[in-house]
Amino acid sequence: MEPLTLELAEAEPLSHCGKMSREASRSELTSKAAEVLEKAMELSNEERGMIIHRLAESLGDGSPEEGVEAAWGDEIKRCVEEIRSGKVKMVPGEEMRRWFNDQRRDAKK
Repeated sequence: MEPLTLELAEAEPLSHCGKMSREASRSELTSKAAEVLEKAMELSNEERGMIIHRLAESLGDGSPEEGVEAAWGDEIKRCVEEIRSGKVKMVPGEEMRRWFNDQRRDAKK
């Protein structure tokens, strides 16, 4: 799966955002925006994700980009076909969490 990219009309690419320090990026914000960001950073990953999603939706005209719905439909059909054909193996979420945590723990050693 390719990473999600967000492009804004007449704006600089967002690729530089990850490279800026928090202090540098906060200094460019209004005091109100900095306060909102500070409070948002206290939220869980899930809550921040929901906020990001809602904010991203608010940047557009509210309608999905042309072809997005059809592309997701095609992707879902492909995944279902791979599961039904046995090409991919379903793994319970708890098992994946254990595997992932084991991988992270082993990587730190």
